[in-house]
Amino acid sequence: MKKIALLLMLLSVLNACEKIDKLTQFDLHLDTEITIPAGIPINTPLPISTPDISLTNESVFENNNTTKELIEEAKLQELKLSVIAPPDGNFNFLKDLEIYISTDNLPKIKIAWIYDHPNDNQKILYLETSNEDLSAYLKSDTIKISISTVTDEVLTQDYTVRVDYTFFIDAKILGI
Repeated sequence: MKKIALLLMLLSVLNACEKIDKLTQFDLHLDTEITIPAGIPINTPLPISTPDISLTNESVFENNNTTKELIEEAKLQELKLSVIAPPDGNFNFLKDLEIYISTDNLPKIKIAWIYDHPNDNQKILYLETSNEDLSAYLKSDTIKISISTVTDEVLTQDYTVRVDYTFFIDAKILGI
């Protein structure tokens, strides 16, 4: 009987720990816009510059009872590209695209990609994402995103593309 009571108590404690852990598991959403210029050569990798993304907004972490310094694990859960302009634009011009993350103190690593994209008139693309733990990157004040793209059609006008990042964050509760 004592073994059953001990087992039930242990299961209760484990269940409580799981519930507490879920309190600081949340999604962090970031976004930026990029411009893919008209007239770039086809089948040639083109680096696209992006603005640095600031991670100094602590309210997302405060709302989840933690701080960015207490991130235990961070993974890119989803990366979505959306054509903003031209209004009738789509991703038919795109052949390959790779997205990298870095900071001033951490190396550049590939976090998302699409290869051999078909011409299927899509205005929204979801990229394949890596399973890398990005916690060290998201603890920085700023992350740098670099993009390399290969087109298979000549663009006659600039394309504005919104890049939406969804990171799954698992953090400690206020240092516990």
